[in-house]
Amino acid sequence: MKQLILLLTAMNLFGADFIPNTQMHVVLQPSKNLVWQDDAPSSERQMSYKSAMAYCETLDYIGMTNWRISNAAELYTLIDPNRTPTISSAFAHTSVIGHCMTA
Repeated sequence: MKQLILLLTAMNLFGADFIPNTQMHVVLQPSKNLVWQDDAPSSERQMSYKSAMAYCETLDYIGMTNWRISNAAELYTLIDPNRTPTISSAFAHTSVIGHCMTA
């Protein structure tokens, strides 16, 4: 956890937008102080809003327990209109097919 905080702080100083961490299966977004889960099992899950809320409330992943569903503005920052699919190339396991859920 200390390594993650140090990494987020360092990247924030250098203005990095998306930093994939393939060992922890997350994508860091220091400009917004966000950590996005990016692992194969979670990217294949389809769930209702209620199930997603329960998933976030009980998730203990990479030593973090304060997970939540992103809001629309946060989700919008993932879009790269120059790509197909339009999600940032920093995400290895996340592909958007159909609808996205926001808080």
